[in-house]
Amino acid sequence: MSAEKEAAVKSTKAYYCVECGKCTGICPVSRGLEYSPRRMVKRALEDPELEFVRDSQIWNCLTCKLCSGVCPSGVDYIDFIRIVRSRAHAQGLSGSCSQGGQLSTMARMMASDRLAQGRNFWTEGLEVAEKGELMYFVGCLPYFDTVFEDLRPDTLDIARSTVKVLNAAGIRPVVSPAERCCGHDLLWSGDVESYRALARQNIREMKRLGVKTVVTSCAECYRTLSRDYKEMGADLEVKHISQLAGELLDQGKLKVKSSGKKVTLHDACRLGRHTGVYDPPREVLRKVAELVEMPRSGPAASCCGVGAFLTCGAHSKRIQVERLIEAGAAAPVLVTECPKCQIHFKCALRDKPVPGAKLPELEIIDLSSFLARNLEAGKP
Repeated sequence: MSAEKEAAVKSTKAYYCVECGKCTGICPVSRGLEYSPRRMVKRALEDPELEFVRDSQIWNCLTCKLCSGVCPSGVDYIDFIRIVRSRAHAQGLSGSCSQGGQLSTMARMMASDRLAQGRNFWTEGLEVAEKGELMYFVGCLPYFDTVFEDLRPDTLDIARSTVKVLNAAGIRPVVSPAERCCGHDLLWSGDVESYRALARQNIREMKRLGVKTVVTSCAECYRTLSRDYKEMGADLEVKHISQLAGELLDQGKLKVKSSGKKVTLHDACRLGRHTGVYDPPREVLRKVAELVEMPRSGPAASCCGVGAFLTCGAHSKRIQVERLIEAGAAAPVLVTECPKCQIHFKCALRDKPVPGAKLPELEIIDLSSFLARNLEAGKP
C-alpha cells in the first residue's frame, strides 16, 4: 500500500465504510450530478495506488460535511477528499476554479517571502493598532471587491464593520499590512505546499506583533486559523466575530439597538459543521432583530453551493437558488457569516440561473455589517 493511500484511507477511517449509502443520500452534489461519496470511498479501497485521483469527480465535493452527520461508521470523508486532492495536485492535476482561478493565483503570489503587502488602505477613520494581543485577521476581503466588481459585494464593508464593532467596545485591534491570505482555498484544492508557506508567514507575523487572540469575520479563515494552523504550531486563541461580540454584549461593553427587522441566518459550513459554532451568531442576532429559522438550519443547513471556489456549475446554482427561496420564505433579510457565502448568493440572485425559479426580493448582508448598523447611537 502506498503512503498516500495509507493516509487517505486509514487516517480517515475509510476502511469502516459499510456502504449504506447514507452519505450519498444526503450529499447535495449527488442530487445534480452522478456523484457518490460511497462509491468514491469504495474505489479508493479497491485501488492499490490510489490512481483514481485522476478522476475529475474528486473536485465535485463541496466539503460541506453533511455526510459526516449521517455516517454510522465515522468516516471523515471531507478529509479523505482533501488528502486525495493533495495527491492529485502533486501529479499536476487541479479542479476548474471559478473566476479563472484569480484568487488562487493571488494566494500563491502572497506565499512568496519577497512580496511586500500593503493592505491597510481601508482602515482610515478607524482605530487600529500596530502591535498588541488582539488581532483582526482580515483575510481576502481587500481583494473580493475587485475580483467580483460586477456583483458590487462591498466586502470591505465587512472589514470596516468588524473594526467599528470592536471600536465601539473600546478595542483597538491590530490590523497588519503584512497579513497574507490564510490559505484555505489552496489547502482544500490540494496545494498544500503553498498553503503551508502562507501559514508560516502569517504565524511569524502574529508572533512578531505579540498577538495572542485572533478575531475573524470569515468562517473559512476561522476554520483555517483555529484548526489547521494549530497543526503548523500556532499557539493562538481564535474567535469568530460573533463569539467575541456575544461576549462583549453579555459584559455590557457593547451596546446595540433593535433594528425592528425580521431576519434569517445561513449557517456557513466552515463555522457550523466544521467547527461547531452555531449559537453565538444566533444570540447576537436576537439582540438586534427577530430571528426566524429556515427549515434547514444548524447542523442540517444547506451549503451555499461552492467550496474553495471550485464546483461552481449548474448543480451549484441549483443549490443556491433552493437556499435563496428557503430564506425568502422565512424573512426578507438573509444574514451570512462568511463573505464567500454572500458572494455566491448575490451572484445567484442577480443571474437567476435556474429557469422558472421564482427568486424572492431579499436583502443579503453579513453579520458584522448588520451588527455595525445597529450599534447604539453615539457609538462609532
